[in-house]
Amino acid sequence: MDIRKIVTKLAGTVYRRIFHQEMNPAEVDFVQSLSWVGVGTLIAVALLAVFSILGGRLLGPEEYGKFVLIQSIAFFLCIPMLMSFDTAMLKYNAEKDELTRQKSIISTTYIIIVGLIAISVAVMFLFARPLSAVFGATPELFRFSTYFAVIYALFTLTQTALRSVNRMRAFALSQPAHIAIVLIAFAFFLFLGKVTFEAMVYSKLIGFAVTAFVFHLLFIRRYFSFNLDTAWARTLTRFAAAAIITSIAAVFYGNIGQIIIARYMTVADVGIYGAYFTATLYIASVLWGIFYMVFFPTASRYEDKRPLLHRINRLVPFIIVLCIPLLMGVGYVILLVYGGKYPFNILWLALFATSAMLFIIWNFYASLLTSEGPRGAFLSSIAAIVTAIVSLGLNLLLVPAMGIPGAMVAAITAYLVGMVVLLWKGRQYLKTT
Repeated sequence: MDIRKIVTKLAGTVYRRIFHQEMNPAEVDFVQSLSWVGVGTLIAVALLAVFSILGGRLLGPEEYGKFVLIQSIAFFLCIPMLMSFDTAMLKYNAEKDELTRQKSIISTTYIIIVGLIAISVAVMFLFARPLSAVFGATPELFRFSTYFAVIYALFTLTQTALRSVNRMRAFALSQPAHIAIVLIAFAFFLFLGKVTFEAMVYSKLIGFAVTAFVFHLLFIRRYFSFNLDTAWARTLTRFAAAAIITSIAAVFYGNIGQIIIARYMTVADVGIYGAYFTATLYIASVLWGIFYMVFFPTASRYEDKRPLLHRINRLVPFIIVLCIPLLMGVGYVILLVYGGKYPFNILWLALFATSAMLFIIWNFYASLLTSEGPRGAFLSSIAAIVTAIVSLGLNLLLVPAMGIPGAMVAAITAYLVGMVVLLWKGRQYLKTT
């Protein structure tokens, strides 16, 4: 059974239904690459769902909430470690399949990011106490977040390098591989009787570290040398400087709800929020991630982005009408498996599912603009800043008054406002390029 042929045929049928035309060769290549990534990622999602649900069920909202909070803080701490240089590497490596060029870009990016990680860790340990207070966490949880951020940044770097050189099969394999390692490690900790948040954190760290190391040795080592190309360093820095605001804002409005809930409510409430997040927003982010991993390098090759914009506009109504009810159904089943310690509320589920679909739509438009280059990345950053500001303001206002649903109302409003900015500025820019 050839998975690529089956996926291509199915995608071609759906494409004709929506766009009333056949896929062109570039779009067929996109779908075939997507099939590898999609299969690998879906297997990984199933395994990660087992890990998250089992952990949440066994640990309970309090300990599970600590794990969720550690992850959320870690995503913030990753920002100064990566500084969007990984996105810049993907952008310029995807443009041309030239080995010498790719070696220079990957080597330069690795050296820059390792330096940023070293500086970031020094600052984080030096100011651990005041920084932990900012995030509403104890110094112990902040320390775990720092470890998590370092290993996750290196894992992300390796994963992005695989995508940048179009090693999609290897990338697809890495997805279930790292989650399988996580599950094995978690089973070992459970066998030792360590049913705490530390078991979940250490399991994820082991999975990230082993996968990053193995796949670097197998697939990326040939592209790496201890050689910093100053010309590429300047080029990468220009793009990263334009894209960093989008990265900051994306992490900000994707995780600020957990941080605000931790500050104004309890860690157990963070755990309940985390269960709803896993049941809806996590699934949406994974589905988007599957598309983005192939969509961004593919879009980067298009000289004229307007046909892609037209296709995204045609897809949006289908995403809203079909995917929100579907996601609510899946989310309901997942919440049932979490157990009775996590209360079910249909309104909360509807808000989370709506926010999840708006997250996907927002990212479609932002990624298309970013693929245009530094100017497009800057415009995406403007929309991201607006989205983040609206999200922060409404979270501070609504979470103390409404609790968990307040965080979702804030997210929905922020995404809508951000999309208005993306469409307004993005259409103007794409028409002039």
